[in-house]
Amino acid sequence: DVLICSEVLEHIDNPSEIAALMRLALKPGGTAVFTVPAGKRWWSSQDVFAGHVQRFEAEEFRKMLNKAGFRVKSLEWWGIAPALLYDRLTSLIGPRRAIAAGRSTLGGSVARALYRLFMVEDLIHCRAGFQMIVVAERR
Repeated sequence: DVLICSEVLEHIDNPSEIAALMRLALKPGGTAVFTVPAGKRWWSSQDVFAGHVQRFEAEEFRKMLNKAGFRVKSLEWWGIAPALLYDRLTSLIGPRRAIAAGRSTLGGSVARALYRLFMVEDLIHCRAGFQMIVVAERR
């Protein structure tokens, strides 16, 4: 009935083939939820560190899912001001140093403050974030 593919497709070279295989796991009319990094312009050292092969543009992702046998029901973005600030700071100091900094007292306080900002950001719908959340239906 439901398939969740969160933060996976950006790690593989052939996401359209994998999406087509995922379709087979759903009954007709079943719902799939995908989350992927959005916007090629946001590519950073964090993507390399995380093992990403790519980021996706909205229309490119919609077409890929359509070709794989899905109908996109909704496509939303996440990641505006607070998340962008976090992304830029982490890219500036490097992912490994950011992880180590998060373990310090000051870093932990900053992480908790950013977490609260992220919770507020979750309430804001935008069309320019650096993460996409897509709900699709198997045709």
